[in-house]
Amino acid sequence: MHEDITTVLRQEQTGNNNGMDMSITVIEESTENDKKVTFSGAKHSLYYTQIENSTPELKEVKGTRKAIGGYQDSQIKFTNTELLLPSKTWIYLRSDGFEDQNNTVRKRFGRRALNNLLSSNTHLPAEDQKNELLNALDAHSKGVEQRDDILLIGFQL
Repeated sequence: MHEDITTVLRQEQTGNNNGMDMSITVIEESTENDKKVTFSGAKHSLYYTQIENSTPELKEVKGTRKAIGGYQDSQIKFTNTELLLPSKTWIYLRSDGFEDQNNTVRKRFGRRALNNLLSSNTHLPAEDQKNELLNALDAHSKGVEQRDDILLIGFQL
């Protein structure tokens, strides 16, 4: 995909060196209760938490520190990470827009605060998690204009 982006955007001819951060996740049946999750990230991570734990901990699977497209170090190769996760595990994929959102004094929401918010609400249904996230973002930004894309996808296996 990295090479195709470079070709399709004619980056060598145009001198356009823009890259893109992204994630790819494949989910397959493994056993009756488990799913095989294969993840590859270009400057993105996958986060997951299991709700059957009494104190859910948000875990991170880091992606490769390389974007797709643009001029990148050819020595750095994208890696796939395979996980065997039980049903009911929550998976979250996200851009950095939520954590980078400023408030009125230009303080970022922050990765730690977002991770804490996700892990403390993972026991809730999806709609309630969404509302908690939106309420926290609104309380933090207090009317400050959104500065970046905000993408957060959460789903339960």
